[in-house]
Amino acid sequence: MLKSRQNFEKQTDWFIFEQDMGKKARTRQLIVEKSARIFNQKGYAGTSMKDIEKATSLSKGAIYGSFNSKEEIAIACFDYAVDLVSNSVRQLSRSKTKSYEKLIAALDFYKEYLFNEPVEGGCPIRNMSPEVDDTNPILRERVVNAMETWQYSVKRVVEKGIKQGEIKPDVNAAHFATFFVAALEGGILMSRAYQQSKQLNIVLNQLEKIIRLELIMDKEE
Repeated sequence: MLKSRQNFEKQTDWFIFEQDMGKKARTRQLIVEKSARIFNQKGYAGTSMKDIEKATSLSKGAIYGSFNSKEEIAIACFDYAVDLVSNSVRQLSRSKTKSYEKLIAALDFYKEYLFNEPVEGGCPIRNMSPEVDDTNPILRERVVNAMETWQYSVKRVVEKGIKQGEIKPDVNAAHFATFFVAALEGGILMSRAYQQSKQLNIVLNQLEKIIRLELIMDKEE
């Protein structure tokens, strides 16, 4: 009887623990989803805890029950925003079979980017980059990792295209990936500054020309 009671109490404690963990996870996700836009628009320094409280309708105590600091919230929001953009691009390119089609699909995504941003405020990598330096090494590492992941993804697509005979073998995949990312980020920056899509569209058109004229094997054209 005593053993049965002890087992019941253990199961009850575990059930309560799981409920608490589930609630904490949901609260944490709510904070990230509601705060990502603020960090993306105002930046790390410009976002206050009051902003986060207002956006989430949670008290400071409830927020700090899920995160230890504003920096921790900013990191989670940055990862969330980057994932939203990456998943949106991946969804478009997944239906394409050829490597260069995947690259062009990514460009197609950015043609609508300024008017249909996954996270309001622009590219999270570009927005966070000017704010991170040696004073915030953890956030800086996240931004660098995001840029390296993006370049690596482009590089892999090009390398696969070379291997499959779709892209010219003399193309330097790593160099093209760096140029691809840098050009896109620059185009987004200029278009947001001018508040028009013209600058980004010029970059996108030029990148597509480069892909079609300099990357694609002659037999594929």
